[in-house]
Amino acid sequence: MGCGPVKEPQHKTMHKPEHQPMQGASPIEERTTKPSKPTAEEPTSLKEAPQEIASPSTVAHGSPQSRQAEVPKEVGLVQKEDDAKAVVSGLDKDDVNDLEVPRIHEEVKREEPKIAMKQKAPAEEESKAKQQKQPAPKKPAFDPSAFKYTTQNPGLIANINKILSKYNPNEDASKLSPLGKSYYAKATSLHQTFAELINDPNWVECGKGKDCIAYSMKDDSFICCKVVAEIPLTPIEYFAFTNSEEYMKDVNEMMKEVILIEDYKVNMELLKMVGKGMLVVSARDFVCLGHTVMDSSKGVIEKVSASIEDPRCPVNSDYVRGEIKISAMRFTPNESGGSDVIIVSMSDPKGSIPNMFKKGAPKKQIERMETVLKKYYKKFGNK
Repeated sequence: MGCGPVKEPQHKTMHKPEHQPMQGASPIEERTTKPSKPTAEEPTSLKEAPQEIASPSTVAHGSPQSRQAEVPKEVGLVQKEDDAKAVVSGLDKDDVNDLEVPRIHEEVKREEPKIAMKQKAPAEEESKAKQQKQPAPKKPAFDPSAFKYTTQNPGLIANINKILSKYNPNEDASKLSPLGKSYYAKATSLHQTFAELINDPNWVECGKGKDCIAYSMKDDSFICCKVVAEIPLTPIEYFAFTNSEEYMKDVNEMMKEVILIEDYKVNMELLKMVGKGMLVVSARDFVCLGHTVMDSSKGVIEKVSASIEDPRCPVNSDYVRGEIKISAMRFTPNESGGSDVIIVSMSDPKGSIPNMFKKGAPKKQIERMETVLKKYYKKFGNK
């Protein structure tokens, strides 16, 4: 028995009924079931269906009650993504884009940082590996022969060799005690202070000697002196002589004794210097930390020192404890076979000091330099 075509209603405008989902069918069944020919009761396109499906959560999952009724037990649980795709497959392209694009963008935003971190990690590991493979730049090897001398005096030569053999070009402060490390940091920083003071524009020339100029600087707390000189001795000759017992006894009339408190084996020493009293000036003592640098690539010797408080050196009531902010000297070989010398000192002798002594301190440095040379020549002969 054949079926005739469905007759169209007689009114001009057809009111399309709302889409009723197939009862008892899961989204998978709806997708696999062949659509029947459109009837008056069914819309010809999903576009004509109500816009209730605009909510992704409604489209993908529906209400809990409907999902329990729609999914048969033998089908099992369907993953959320597959379930959503099954339903969305019935939508047209524009509706799918409306649902999928925001979700895709959100997923991309979540994954971008993870991808960036994964790409960054290998790059950082590769960079670290290269750094580990590259050896640290080596310091120029210390060459004692770079420090020339012309003296023939056995005593001075012995002192020169002693200084050169004792010098440690590979300073390793990591083995020092916590107190020693703090001392080392302070002592080595004095080299930078010295360099800055040499070029300070506030120095004013205040005296001249033979191949020697003295400068002073106004300061409310310290007596400031700078001496620039040219001497005929090589750096190591002058340095060895001024660090010898002969110098302490015969030349430096201001010093009574120098006591070594500790040698830190990193070219740093802790010294206690006891001075002599003179006229109306009481005797002073100073506790100083000194550090020496010997640059064999240039033949330069630089020594810096400054006062420091140490529990092993308590204040002695027999002396006024003075303060040395910095005492530094640099010896650079020159073309004439001698040395260019720069000496800077900033000290506070504390106690009562007549102004005449304070004002005469820079000139006293010139006299001391000339005295050193005279004593040297007398002991070791003229150059």
